[in-house]
Amino acid sequence: MKYLISILLLTSLWGAAAKAQHLNVITYNLRGDNATDVGNLWADRKLMVVSQFEKYKPDLIGLQETLPSMAGYLIDTLPRFDSIGFDAAIQVGLLYNTQRLTLQSHGHFYLSETPDVPGKGWDAKFARMCVWAKFTDQVTDLDFYVFCSHFDHVGTVARTNSVQLILQKINEIAGTTPTLFMGDLNTTQWDPNYITLNNSVLLKDTKNLAVIDHEKERGTGNGFNIDRRDRTIVDHVFVTSTWKAYEHDVLLDLFNGHTASDHYAVMTILGQKENDLGDLYRQFPEDFENPDPVKSSYASGDVVFRTGTWTLNNAIIGGSSANDKPTSGTYGVRIIDRNTAPAYLQMNFDVTEGVSKVTLQHSSYATDSVSKWQLEYSTNQGLTWVAIGPVISTHQLNKQQATFIMDIPGNVRFRINKFGLGTTNNGRLDIDDLTIYKRRNAGAPEKTVPLLGWQFGSPASTGAEVSANSSMNNPAVNISSLTRGTGFKTVSGSSGNISLPGGFGAAASVASTLYASDTTVAINNNLYFQFTVKPKASQKISLSTIDAKLMSTGPTLKLWYWKYSLDGVNFKYLAKSYLFNAAQSTSQATIDLSAYPELQHIGSDKTIYFRLYVNGMDNSSDMVGIGVSSPGTADDYALSVGGIVEDTVITKALAAWQFATPLRTGGEASAAASLIDSSLNVGLLQRGAGLRATDSMGAPFVLHRTFVSLTSVPTTSAVTDTATAISQEMYYAFNIGIKPGYKVSLSDINYKLRVTPGGAKVFYWKYSLDGINFEKIANPRVLSAATADEGDIQPPVDLSGIGVLQDLPAGKTVYFRMYTNGSNTTTGTTAFGRSAASSTTDYVLTVNGNSTAVIAPEKLVAWQLAMPAKAGNETDVTPTTINSAVTATPLVRGAGLNPTGLARAFASLTTIPSSSNLADTAIAIANNMYFGFSLTAKTGHKISLNGLDFKIRATGGGAKVYYWRYSLNGTDFYKADNPFTLAITVNTEGEFMPHVDLSGITELQNLPGGTTVTFRLYTNGSNTTTGSTAIGRSTTATTEDILWVSGSSESEGALLASGVVPVAGTQITALKANVGRRQVILKWQAVNENPDSHFEVLRFEGTHMPSVIGQVSTDTAGSPGKTYDFVDLRPLSGTSSYQIRTMDWKDHEILSEKVKLAVRENNNNLLLSATNNQLTIFIFSDTECRGDFFLRDIMGRTIFRRQLRLNKGRNVFTETVNVPPGIFTGTIFFGRAEVISRKIVL
Repeated sequence: MKYLISILLLTSLWGAAAKAQHLNVITYNLRGDNATDVGNLWADRKLMVVSQFEKYKPDLIGLQETLPSMAGYLIDTLPRFDSIGFDAAIQVGLLYNTQRLTLQSHGHFYLSETPDVPGKGWDAKFARMCVWAKFTDQVTDLDFYVFCSHFDHVGTVARTNSVQLILQKINEIAGTTPTLFMGDLNTTQWDPNYITLNNSVLLKDTKNLAVIDHEKERGTGNGFNIDRRDRTIVDHVFVTSTWKAYEHDVLLDLFNGHTASDHYAVMTILGQKENDLGDLYRQFPEDFENPDPVKSSYASGDVVFRTGTWTLNNAIIGGSSANDKPTSGTYGVRIIDRNTAPAYLQMNFDVTEGVSKVTLQHSSYATDSVSKWQLEYSTNQGLTWVAIGPVISTHQLNKQQATFIMDIPGNVRFRINKFGLGTTNNGRLDIDDLTIYKRRNAGAPEKTVPLLGWQFGSPASTGAEVSANSSMNNPAVNISSLTRGTGFKTVSGSSGNISLPGGFGAAASVASTLYASDTTVAINNNLYFQFTVKPKASQKISLSTIDAKLMSTGPTLKLWYWKYSLDGVNFKYLAKSYLFNAAQSTSQATIDLSAYPELQHIGSDKTIYFRLYVNGMDNSSDMVGIGVSSPGTADDYALSVGGIVEDTVITKALAAWQFATPLRTGGEASAAASLIDSSLNVGLLQRGAGLRATDSMGAPFVLHRTFVSLTSVPTTSAVTDTATAISQEMYYAFNIGIKPGYKVSLSDINYKLRVTPGGAKVFYWKYSLDGINFEKIANPRVLSAATADEGDIQPPVDLSGIGVLQDLPAGKTVYFRMYTNGSNTTTGTTAFGRSAASSTTDYVLTVNGNSTAVIAPEKLVAWQLAMPAKAGNETDVTPTTINSAVTATPLVRGAGLNPTGLARAFASLTTIPSSSNLADTAIAIANNMYFGFSLTAKTGHKISLNGLDFKIRATGGGAKVYYWRYSLNGTDFYKADNPFTLAITVNTEGEFMPHVDLSGITELQNLPGGTTVTFRLYTNGSNTTTGSTAIGRSTTATTEDILWVSGSSESEGALLASGVVPVAGTQITALKANVGRRQVILKWQAVNENPDSHFEVLRFEGTHMPSVIGQVSTDTAGSPGKTYDFVDLRPLSGTSSYQIRTMDWKDHEILSEKVKLAVRENNNNLLLSATNNQLTIFIFSDTECRGDFFLRDIMGRTIFRRQLRLNKGRNVFTETVNVPPGIFTGTIFFGRAEVISRKIVL
């Protein structure tokens, strides 16, 4: 835990840096510049292409059907790019971002029997070429190759041989260096040539590898037809095994109803793979091609595929492109229909490195009816099987992807188990392209479980219900309500309520067109279904998947679109919109949530909102719905959310009130807690001045088994009237204090209200750490009507997300208030209650949380006043506990306090009145209004003070402000802690006050023998007559300490005798910072540094948290006064502060003083580098501006000039220079602001 803050900061920085290191790659067939493409000429489309490149910011672009003039236009318009290739006849090449990538070498070969000789190959219609290049990534220093090609569209032999040639050339040219291969291969995912590439040891399609595959519905060809919904993919990006694919997408951008080409661009986001965790097993996906044998009988039998041997029980190899619809290659697996016993497709081998995710493609055979199935796994070689994920209903001809998130270590195998549902409504099931991904985690496994589920089969729904609560709820998650947006309605045209038995349906109040791909109409008119996910108090979850069964009516396809929000207002893209229309319920493609960081590690302070928008409905007869569930079933979930419930702290009742035993009349002035955890002191439950417990005659009001109130000030049930409730002190209140030896975290408040029709309707919880300044816990709770006579349980008040209410230390007190408004002044009563008659455990108000015993520091000196009982007016009181390492004086009063009687206390009155203003501590100090004592370390002992704890009992007129000070000479006193104020009168037995932490006061540590420390507790805010203030009271007939100082002691003689020399405190001194050559040089000295630690260099920018920008090892010899240094190579422009941090010998954090300096705003710079005849120009620019670069020889003659568009930050350009050897000067003009020149030898 030493460097937890540092680790969190570094993790945040590394996360941002990792994203910046990702490489954006696009392959794009641009169609050429054809005069016959009227309406889609290159002149009409070129700005669209530029717009896409600006939007997606690729670093590397593979282009096909791109003329040199087209490439030239793109380079001129996007000056950060340079090009390779683009032969006038063959029209294939690369654009690369020169600010990111440095070209090392490049070349090309022809796709023919003679690759070094221009010409056609085999049965190709045209000559085809592959362009290749080697780059160095300037961000990551990674060297890699890229190959880009365009296969022939006619010659089947040419395509087959081109695949083999590409694999051969990658091996020859790139070897084991990371490599990409991309292009328009005129080879679909069903073609054997695609299977050869994707199943080769060398390459894998990034669509299979990507953590997020955004596009599951569309292919890459469009023929300039925006309505085309073909799934055929001919444009691909393949990579070798050293790459990690983060995202894969087909870019469907439209421009005024037009596409930028007759192909869609394919984009993948890549990075260096650090390890194999979470990676695709390279033998997958299992595409079920080349089966041995081609099983055609449903009888159980084994088939060998590329990944291993599988058992097909009541299943065959299906190869009908029209009915089985394979997603790649020729074959899939078809499982029998009308089965009355389970049928399955089962692996007979294990994957050995655990599993994090499984995906597969599923569809119905032809027009068969629905089939239901579930994924199962085995970790004991198929001896037993365990279901994982939801039951899937398949009823669509086109494949949908099912995704299963898991965390299973070790050896594991899977099977798809199709349920034996009988001879009707039980169709054939097709399975294809099953992928398995290695386990992502290295620690203990986390189990993915259902979190929420909605079923509408039992009791059967009509489909027109106003809302539907989740019928399956994990204990860690609150119940969720499925609702409709205001644009959806439950009335269809003039025919009355919609009807969707077993589902949750909607009709649209506004018609929307189908092809508004951004679902603008649906979004603007609130045509959506919505639900939320919120963890319960003290719980934390990570979301994995959404699975939904959907249906719709009407003749047209509907466009569905998932979004999510963290605040219920701003919704973000979750998955691409997709088309679907079926009158029968069909499982949709799983929404994978595991790749979204914002949806992981969600605490109870967060609520996640999900919406499913629908476009393409009319506003008369069309209906859409979630469902349906099978009639009479209670576990056929039409909508489900899966995820991981993370390890959480077990909570318990810490304080609770019940009013049945002994029987309460309800009108008592206060109520003590019935249950109090051993870690707490709990104050009485009381009413504020604005609530009364008496009837109109002044007699105590009676409402048995409650704690009831009325009010004399009427208020409305408007939330804004909470202001009246606050100003009129219309609240219930209690407080909890943490006892010494414990720390406590609060999770939630549970309560039960009994309210009459005239009683309060608005309830507003607030908390305070000082009893004065109260903070909102949650939005007010509003009741629409009176409660039941026995009361109603209210939703829990979540405290777990309030940081200051977690890990509360000993001595800390938390004050709670529940404000009420909305009651009249006559008949309206509001109460906590009722507790069940005769019960001792039916609590109507409970504070939950957890308490942890901590090692209490040793008491050096302490006072208890009950055994024997003190009268309170003694002149002084001798300590009852004195550690053998110290001596101590009696507890006394200053001259400004007079003794008064109060049993089991040390009490006082004051002669000088003062207010409760903090400024009046000056009056208390000037007039010696204090309690005080001293302790002295004995000779031969060394002490360190840890803390001070005390208990106060004050009357209404007593002191309200308490202020501890200390002195090492009895004259000069210094603040030990900030003054604090009591908000309300403490109970008659007194209450423990907030713990005073002394461990951070250096002067009170390692005190040698003979050192005396004097403490004074100054008080102000009391009157001179009735106001008494006391330290106390000790509980009757106990030895309860009410004042003590804790700490540690050591015998100096014992240390010397054992040869152990006390370690002096670690110090960091003389920190200095200077700017030189646009770098910040830091130097500092250290004394007694810990050789097992290190120095961290912190940099502060404005008010932000510091960044850890480096580490320096400590001197292992621990030499005194050693000087250390560190250079910040990339300082921030403007004013920054630096600080050095380390840990001392006791693991205490040691910080230096901060130093502040300004780095001039202009950090423009120029660096030149040359290799052979290649000149690399590095330009650092503080702003985005125009640049003008000149290279001149020693005589001043211009060799070349290049006008540039400089981006803010680093810009890199390369130039081939053929000149005689000599000295040259490079000069860059930054707009009109600055000129920098550098010399270089070429």
